[in-house]
Amino acid sequence: GDSFADHWSPAIEAWAKEADVSAIERVFSSCNIIVAAQGDGHGATPKVYYRSECLAFSKQVIEEIRQTAERGELVGVVASGAWPRSDDGAQELRSPLSAAVGALERIGVRVLLIGPSPIFPFSVPACLARRAETSCRLPRARFDADSDAISRTLRLVAAANVRVWNPASQFCD
Repeated sequence: GDSFADHWSPAIEAWAKEADVSAIERVFSSCNIIVAAQGDGHGATPKVYYRSECLAFSKQVIEEIRQTAERGELVGVVASGAWPRSDDGAQELRSPLSAAVGALERIGVRVLLIGPSPIFPFSVPACLARRAETSCRLPRARFDADSDAISRTLRLVAAANVRVWNPASQFCD
């Protein structure tokens, strides 16, 4: 995933240690998983995702996943990113994300998609430096409304070997 996916690295690392398994991180800033299955960046790929360096990186990672799975060393893939928040963005994401998930399923690995993380409309550290904590909250209802479209899309994309975890279940205001 991208830098949003990187935010989950400490949690995944802690889980892997507790489960006595290895975890390998592959992230590239501003590059989402969906370009992995989208050819040369033309056609159905949303234009925001088809930077050539993202495509090259994603192809490398998919190939690494394939090779690792063929050696019997891979159980699953966790994917996350800066998912789009608008209805149009979520709709545009559905087809290429389905293709990327399908590519991972054909490799034979389980997939966990991590749902959206909160995006604050202000700098939290700057707010906390100037105001009380209660003034620096993002209401849960606002997050739920902002992430509804992408949450629906992620659930629609999920298939037999794909699970979706929405971290909002752990959030409060």
